[in-house]
Amino acid sequence: MTAKLSLEFKSYQEDEDFLSQQQPEPNRRSQTLIFHHNGNKWWIKVTVKGTFTSARNTKEPPVSTKRKRRQEFQDFVRLINFESVSLLKDTVTEIIIGEGLEATVAIELNHNADTPSNTVAKYARNLQCEIREDPSRVNYPPCQDFPSFRRINATELSDREEIVDGVFRVTHDRTPLILKVVDRPFYQPRDTEVLRQELENLKEFQGVSNIAQAVGIAVDTNPYSTSTTLDSQQVVVGVLLELYSGGSLQQVFDENCLENYSWQKWPLQIARALHCFHRAGKTHLDVKPSNVVLDASGNAILIDISGVGGITRAWCAPEIRNTLSPFELSFNIRQWSDVWAYGRLLLEITKHAEKSPYVKHLESIADELMKEDIHRPIESAGPTAMVYNTLMNFSRILPINIILVESPIGSATYMKLDTHIITRHIGDLAPGPSRLRFGFLSHPAIPQWGEPLVEASSPVPGSQAVFRSLAGPHEDLRVL
Repeated sequence: MTAKLSLEFKSYQEDEDFLSQQQPEPNRRSQTLIFHHNGNKWWIKVTVKGTFTSARNTKEPPVSTKRKRRQEFQDFVRLINFESVSLLKDTVTEIIIGEGLEATVAIELNHNADTPSNTVAKYARNLQCEIREDPSRVNYPPCQDFPSFRRINATELSDREEIVDGVFRVTHDRTPLILKVVDRPFYQPRDTEVLRQELENLKEFQGVSNIAQAVGIAVDTNPYSTSTTLDSQQVVVGVLLELYSGGSLQQVFDENCLENYSWQKWPLQIARALHCFHRAGKTHLDVKPSNVVLDASGNAILIDISGVGGITRAWCAPEIRNTLSPFELSFNIRQWSDVWAYGRLLLEITKHAEKSPYVKHLESIADELMKEDIHRPIESAGPTAMVYNTLMNFSRILPINIILVESPIGSATYMKLDTHIITRHIGDLAPGPSRLRFGFLSHPAIPQWGEPLVEASSPVPGSQAVFRSLAGPHEDLRVL
């Protein structure tokens, strides 16, 4: 019985440097294909190094268009006897043909290869051949590398809409999500390492406010699986993230609509996110308006959290802006760059805000953060402490609410910060027959520094004059 085989051509590539070098043809060409044989399939990349000028008739001009060169190369690929090659399973086998190769093997061409019609065949006949796993293949991580993440089959995702290259808005069980895929345009092998690092950080910051949260990993059958009948290994084809529907800060700035939001809490929230990064020994390195998005409640969320992905030079500290690979710099210097970018982000916010004492205070903080010498000796607290201190400065000027409560315990007041509490001793407040009244001073977004002795579900009527006097030193403090 004759074996059933066929070739399924995929992408054709050639080194286009020859155009700028004013050479007649490229010196490297590759064709990716799938070789189907007896119910199995192998992914193959055939690469030929060198120009074919020597194989052409001296009166024959070089092939002038990429389309014609691709056709000529595919005609050559059809002449290769792939059954004679030790193809690698479940991956991409690269067959390199050229001169000066290290590990060489023989490759057979089919019987009609002697015909003079194919220039590539004439050129390649006397060259060496090397077999290896294609280092430029899309590398899909195996699912078992990420046991803590929920697995969602990629076939269950619908309504795919591309937002930017490699990032899609999708739906799963009627829930809108964000999908970041592995196989993205202009993929580089490093992209998979970036995805791995992002998954590690998503795990590290699971449940942390103001940092992007993962929903799971999108999985599918390994596209390079050789067997079409056996159960194949599942691989990660993407990361699924919560969708934050409020858009990005960049969109807010572009539309000049900052005053439509309760934006005063954003500096604190972004600072807290960076503080969490630095406290964990990590840096972001791409802090900018498009990497801060808003959730449905208008809270700021830091996204693209791999810390080793792309960078935006204009948003790096000037001292490292021209560094070839900022990711390889020391942790301390990368921290400083994050803090500098945070300062610049504060300035961008103030440019779109109405003038007020609060805005003036933000400007002064931003100026301090951006003028620090990134190379000066760093104290043990480092720039993380600057963000932390900045956060504390904000607490003095943001609007604060006092909620009256009663407690039989001690004399103190509590600053209620979301669900978190800071204790401040201020002395006895209007004691009743057996109780003392207390106040919760509340504002949007500071991390937890202590626990409440008592917490009221609603304001308790009481001596508001006492709390008004307490509110005096605080700007915008009001009594509920």
